[in-house]
Amino acid sequence: MIQKRYLNILLRRKWVIIITLIVTMIAVAISTRMQTPTYYTSSVIRIAVSANGTLSYSDYVQATQLMNTYVEIATSKPILDKLKAQTDLKYLPSIKVTVIPNTELVQISAEGVSPEQITNVANSLAEILISESNELYLGGDKTSQEILEEKLAVSQTDLDLTRASYAKLIIQTPAASAEKVEITRQIFQQKLNQHSTLLGQYTQTAIREEIRSNMITVIKPAQVPSSPSK
Repeated sequence: MIQKRYLNILLRRKWVIIITLIVTMIAVAISTRMQTPTYYTSSVIRIAVSANGTLSYSDYVQATQLMNTYVEIATSKPILDKLKAQTDLKYLPSIKVTVIPNTELVQISAEGVSPEQITNVANSLAEILISESNELYLGGDKTSQEILEEKLAVSQTDLDLTRASYAKLIIQTPAASAEKVEITRQIFQQKLNQHSTLLGQYTQTAIREEIRSNMITVIKPAQVPSSPSK
């Protein structure tokens, strides 16, 4: 009799444990389904300082400062406001911008509930940094190339006028004095040399600014994640 009662108690405990496990599993399953999944993606940009790929110590220091500056700029209010406008979002997902150690690379990470939205945000922020790079560092002023281009146009006009005056002086009748012709020739040669110098400066500046315009490039665009990160 006692043994039978003991068995009944064990049996009841066993069923209590089984029922508790089943209820717990159901609760966990329901809780998991009710949680909103979070997705993660990132884009990577390169901020190159040395055009030939070789970094001196001063280049390294400059690169470090430049990348840290871009990290701060990327998360500043003006840039985030532009990002909201470009992506047509009232609230942005979580954004993190970090320098990848010992590289010229900056990672732009986005995390949120919409895979497509965070991908668009990560790629759009990279595009904004690239398109705004000149304005961020030049403050909207004229570039050296634009200034030299204006000087070159003035110099070309002045050179053409002097050339025409010199040519007219040579063929005029009666002939101009040899002294006047020589002075005009020297003035023309001087302006020709000045124009050649400006043209050389313009060419070199154009090359430097072309290199600079390609200093920031997208190395890896963000991809739409296929599964939640958590």
